[in-house]
Amino acid sequence: MNLGSNEISRYVLLTGAGFMKSEVEGISRQLRAWADSLQNTEIKGQRYLSEKERSISKHKKEKAEFLDMLKSYKK
Repeated sequence: MNLGSNEISRYVLLTGAGFMKSEVEGISRQLRAWADSLQNTEIKGQRYLSEKERSISKHKKEKAEFLDMLKSYKK
């Protein structure tokens, strides 16, 4: 089979577009999951947090992570 340069260019373009489409779909799913996780938090948004509230939130998260770690050692 003898392909001309136009056919080869078209094939490369189409296969590259297919690859890009699957990559973009994956990125889109990741962004959607990230946005959902942000929407499901107690925090309204960064601009609504004072330094004190940020500190409290950080300590709550660290405490939960520490307790989870302790639970994993008990098993």
